[in-house]
Amino acid sequence: CVLERDDSQFVLPPSYTISARLTDRRALDRLGGEYFYNRQDLASQWDAFAKYRSEGQLAELYLGEPQITSYDISLSGGKTDEPAHSCEIRSPWFDIDLQAEPAKDGGYHYRYREVQKTSWLNHDEINSAEFGKLIE
Repeated sequence: CVLERDDSQFVLPPSYTISARLTDRRALDRLGGEYFYNRQDLASQWDAFAKYRSEGQLAELYLGEPQITSYDISLSGGKTDEPAHSCEIRSPWFDIDLQAEPAKDGGYHYRYREVQKTSWLNHDEINSAEFGKLIE
């Protein structure tokens, strides 16, 4: 794993970029005869929102400062049954892009980008129909 960021100064800026590179050599997860690349860190936030809704929670949620998170993921060493799909989601709270393209080595390269636009989510927003569509 390699982490890169600018050197810290006496006073930290309000925001800064961190770049992390790592090689994940674990095997794909098998489910129902198919193989999946399962990143729990990508799913956990959306699972937490679904749990909030299903349990009838009432609090506002602080997400931290708005930020952009992106992942470049290359899968190699296997074949796919069908082309990977790309998608684009736009909402008042998040913008999400997933791009997939065949890699030169026969695998696939994925680029996931998530833009968090707000620091807070209130109860009515989380329980809105529009937010429900976002987390489906």
